[in-house]
Amino acid sequence: MAIHGGRFAVIDGVPAAMNWQVSDDGSLSRGVNSASAMGHFSRRGIAQWNGGWSCHGAIPAHFPSEIFTFKGYTAPDDDASGDGLTYNGSAIVDALGIQWNWAGGQVISHNLGFSGHLALTATPADDQVFDATFTDPEKICGTKITTSPDGTTFTELENVVQAQLNISAANQAYVNSGTACGTGRVPGPIDWNLSIVVEDNLAGSGLTKFNDYIWRIYVTASTYYELKWGMVKSFNGITMDRASQRVISHNINVE
Repeated sequence: MAIHGGRFAVIDGVPAAMNWQVSDDGSLSRGVNSASAMGHFSRRGIAQWNGGWSCHGAIPAHFPSEIFTFKGYTAPDDDASGDGLTYNGSAIVDALGIQWNWAGGQVISHNLGFSGHLALTATPADDQVFDATFTDPEKICGTKITTSPDGTTFTELENVVQAQLNISAANQAYVNSGTACGTGRVPGPIDWNLSIVVEDNLAGSGLTKFNDYIWRIYVTASTYYELKWGMVKSFNGITMDRASQRVISHNINVE
């Protein structure tokens, strides 16, 4: 088409996108026979595609195992306004990662990865897409993490530096005579894990390894993700550095 910058890049129905990407992939069917002059020949194999995006905000437009229609707008043909090339296809969400960074004071953000269901198409001169949703991305100040062993009493986890919540789905791929050499997808089981960095010389900061807790990770002063239940798997990175005298910290890993 032409050379364009990414300043017009938008995903239809997804607010506050910072970037997006797709990869149009596939396999080749290769072989050697008596007619191939002692070399390999290649024929079309199975097509597949995938992609992802990064957004500001704690609440994604889609969650793992959800099937949605992807429409990624690239740029107007005249680099000013109007129709432009879009990538289109049905897709399913594989993974979501949400980041909290108290140390950097950063706006809460998330990354999402997906796999394509059947064909990806590139459509020239498609309608321009706009992010018409005004969003006020959640600030980190005033948020926190609390835990409870019984669902009644919640205790704030103190001195948290950063946290990442990962939610994934083991979606299933299939190829058969009805997919026209494309790859289809259906939802699979969902899992999650949580990684937290805490400044504290007590491993676990009062939590007990191999115990189950209910976790609440706040995105505002009153709104939170509730994860029921999460088992503490490990405490690692407990490091004392006399040379730099940096603040003692450790990681809490939950699944």
